[in-house]
Amino acid sequence: MKRAILVLLSILMIALAGCGGGQTQQERQEKTQTTSSQNAAAPVRTDRTIIVYFSATGHTKRLVETTARALGAELQEIQPKKPYREIGMMK
Repeated sequence: MKRAILVLLSILMIALAGCGGGQTQQERQEKTQTTSSQNAAAPVRTDRTIIVYFSATGHTKRLVETTARALGAELQEIQPKKPYREIGMMK
């Protein structure tokens, strides 16, 4: 089961990396700055990536942190109101 999850998450990471369009975040920012300096009246577009995740045991957190570094993305963790250990869902 863990192996299947790892394979699926690896495929997801590859798919997300492929969605980047081949540009780094710095290249996108430079392009945006060049365009906005050419046309000062145009609104400035800032592309940002955020990864929202939930990790009960920490495995997903480590994977997502690596993915975020590779993509230059921000992270936002989803946390339950009551920790799973308190409600008896995890040992």
